[in-house]
Parts: sequence; structure tokens; C-alpha cells
Amino acid sequence: NWMPVTSISLAILGVAVRAWRDGLALGEDKERYQDMRYRLERLAARWSNAADDVERFKVAEDVESLATEELRAFIRTHERAQFLF
Repeated sequence: NWMPVTSISLAILGVAVRAWRDGLALGEDKERYQDMRYRLERLAARWSNAADDVERFKVAEDVESLATEELRAFIRTHERAQFLF
């Protein structure tokens, strides 16, 4: 009788897909990376248009802050997805 095997297989597949989708939060990551790319492009433009080293130093500080924010977001995402590993 193949019906119980099929039912169990579909249930396991459904749980796996949901865990992958919810655990990795791919949509959230995509939005975060698009936002980060936009912010980095703005910072690159500021760097190119900087009149002196003082302005470039401020841009470098802003890049460092952005990198710190990204690291924190990555760690939060990783902690949410740990049950997959």
C-alpha cells in the first residue's frame, strides 16, 4: 500500500520547505542586501565627490558603521536559522 508512504513523504517535504523558507528568511535578506547596496552606492558617490581627506574620513566612518549593522543583521539571521543545522 503506497498511500501512507506518499502521505508521510509529502508531510516531510512540506516541513522541510517551510523550515527552509522561514529559517533562512530569503525575502528579508534580499531586501536587506538591496538596501545595503543602495547605501554603499551613495557612500561611494560621496567618496568620489569629497573635497578633502576630512570628508573622506567621515565617509569611511559611515562605511564602517554600515558594515557593523550588516554584521549584526547577519548574526541575528544566523541565530534564527540555527535549528536547520
